[in-house]
Amino acid sequence: MIAPVPPSSSPNTTDVTDRLARAALSRILRPDDPHTIALVRRHGAAEIWERLRHDHPRLDPRRDLDEAERVGGRIICPGDNEWPASLLALDQVNHTGPQPAPGPPLALWVRGAESLSAARRAVAVVGARAATDYGKYLAGDLGVALAERKWCVISGAAFGIDAAAHRGSLAGGGPTFAVLAGGIDVPYPAAHAELLDEIAHRGALISEAPPGSPPYRRRLLARNRIITALARGTVIVEAGYRSGALNAARHARELSKPLMVFPGPVTSAMSAGCHRLLRDHPENTTLVTGVDDVLQALGLPRPSSQSTGPHARA
Repeated sequence: MIAPVPPSSSPNTTDVTDRLARAALSRILRPDDPHTIALVRRHGAAEIWERLRHDHPRLDPRRDLDEAERVGGRIICPGDNEWPASLLALDQVNHTGPQPAPGPPLALWVRGAESLSAARRAVAVVGARAATDYGKYLAGDLGVALAERKWCVISGAAFGIDAAAHRGSLAGGGPTFAVLAGGIDVPYPAAHAELLDEIAHRGALISEAPPGSPPYRRRLLARNRIITALARGTVIVEAGYRSGALNAARHARELSKPLMVFPGPVTSAMSAGCHRLLRDHPENTTLVTGVDDVLQALGLPRPSSQSTGPHARA
């Protein structure tokens, strides 16, 4: 099912040469290669692509642009009106990892009806793939409640918590955004093909990888920085002790954005990572039990009803 093409009512300011260069570089550069990406920021995408293109004689970025258009997608570059200003924060990260911070993406490939400007009112909801019924219930309920309050959900469309949050947001009538590790035309996981189509029709699929790209492991981790940078805050519903969701938590801390976790039974392995965050990072991790807690952590006033549980509604 091929969907909507772009919201492009306002003109883009990105030079065509720069756009083609960024499309090409998004295919050949790794998202975790901060050295080369720093060169792009210093010298410009067109110059770096000119230096590298002789090593890739068969690469024609126009083919990727045509393929994106074929599936109802588009490329968004810095300077375009739809480019999220929140991604600029990735240039000033207080990075704590062993490698340099990867910084903002060179470009974003987007398939969907919704403009990324809607992400200004978005919450990242992430967590375990092997989620329990308890976790999936909380994620879905939070997605519904956020949508009812005109907030979007951003997640990664993975099994478990991600999918439950997306489905909750859609059920609540809101748009939702999925940041993918592969191309916008590559359904991953394959079992979520219908869900991804629905997200594209009601929100948007987002990737820094060009069409046709497989979801490599490094991209699964690298996309977390985009999820947390786009969102106003990040909620982890369930996470094992060494869960990949803790990588998203680290990005949220480095970006100085609100980080929230749901507690779980102390006997549940799928809540051990959430409890670990509360124990190891109490200064910047907030325990939440429902949508009111989440919005309060984002700086919004709590409703006078003082309702906090998972069934709380505006």
